[in-house]
Amino acid sequence: MCLLNGDISGTFNAETDLGIEYLVDENKEITERKIPISEIIIEMIRHYAKEPFANIIINDLDSFGL
Repeated sequence: MCLLNGDISGTFNAETDLGIEYLVDENKEITERKIPISEIIIEMIRHYAKEPFANIIINDLDSFGL
C-alpha cells in the first residue's frame, strides 16, 4: 500500500480479500457479498487520501475481477 504521493503507508496479509464482505443477519446466518472493484478503490481513496466522494471519478473499469 502507498499514499497517492508515493509514501508507503501499510501492508496487507496474503489472506486479505478486499472483494468479499461477510454479512450476518438477525438469524445469525452469514451471507457473502462480492464488492465491485470501483467501490473498493473509492473507499480506499476516501479513507487513506481523505478525498471527498465528489472528487473521486472512476471510468472504464470492470465491475469484478477474476
